[in-house]
Formats: sequence, C-alpha cells, structure tokens
Amino acid sequence: MRSFAVIPVVLGFLFLIGCGGEERTEDVKAINQKTETIAVETIQCQMCVAYVQQAAAGVQGVDGININFDTKIATVSFNADYTSLSEIEKAIAKAGYHANETKRDEEAYVNLPDCCR
Repeated sequence: MRSFAVIPVVLGFLFLIGCGGEERTEDVKAINQKTETIAVETIQCQMCVAYVQQAAAGVQGVDGININFDTKIATVSFNADYTSLSEIEKAIAKAGYHANETKRDEEAYVNLPDCCR
C-alpha cells in the first residue's frame, strides 16, 4: 500500500523539475534577445519594404522586423546567439538596399523592379 502513496510524490517532483528547466530556457532567450534599428534610406515604395522584410526574415535568429516607410527606419528583433546586426545588414544589402553603413549590392539593385530604383 505504501508504494502507491509514493507515486504521486515522485510524479509531482518530476513535474516541478520539468517546469523549472523551461523557466531557465526562457530567461536565457530573453537575455540574448536584441532590438536594433537599421536605416534603410534607399527604399522607394511598399514593394521595397516587402523586399527588405523578406531579406531580414531570411536570416536565422531574426524574430521580426517592422519598417516605418516615412522615416525609412527598420526596427529588427533578433536572438544574438544566432545572428548579429551586421549579418542582418548584409542580408538587406544583398537584396539591393543600403542598410546603415552597409552599401547595397549593385547587381541586386539593378535587378529590382523600376519602382524600387
């Protein structure tokens, strides 16, 4: 009979251990999460916005990007364990747009639709 009383205690203990591990994982993720801004001064239209968003979203570790078309500023959230601001800027430049001080890839720029040049 006593062995049946031990089972709920053991299961409760295992549950507490499992929950504690998840909290630590979330804490680590929050520590490595960054939000930075990128000047994307060469965007010309909403299609440009979509291209820049797609380029940034293709970088592993990027969680989101919002672009204010009026100010031509992109706000990007990313996990610094997987990428850096520099890598995101390079991806945007490869799509044909300046990103902060990183100059656009001229071949990609030439291949953009007319409204984006």
